[in-house]
Amino acid sequence: MQNKVTSLEDFRPKASEFTIYSTGKTYELKELDAATECAIKDKYGKAIQELMEAGNQNAIYEIIFRLIKDKSDFKAEEIEEIDVDGNSKKLIVGGVEKFKRALTGGLKESVALANALTVAIYGKSADELVEFANQQTEANELKKKRLKK
Repeated sequence: MQNKVTSLEDFRPKASEFTIYSTGKTYELKELDAATECAIKDKYGKAIQELMEAGNQNAIYEIIFRLIKDKSDFKAEEIEEIDVDGNSKKLIVGGVEKFKRALTGGLKESVALANALTVAIYGKSADELVEFANQQTEANELKKKRLKK
């Protein structure tokens, strides 16, 4: 059951989880910390919220990866791939790149990832954030009407 959001104080990062559909494995995200915020801002030159609003997928996947509590499934390993020219190449793939390669669940998985990240950052689901924004808009409209009288 969702708790009603009444003020910005209700938004505190919380641990969350999501499932990677290709493996069926569930991963826990720790709550957003200052170290992750700073590392992302240093790398991308923008705050996390700006990157999310801009839809910067590489940044979003890196943020999610940094928040995964147990990253042991994403250790580097050597793989062989055929490039677009048909040449066989050996690559070392691990970390966030290996994480992105595991994401094959399409829109359903993307929504689950977005919700898990939203909870890890704000402590509330996307639906709760929208509800709060709507409440704030309604309250501001009422204030404007009162001031006009």
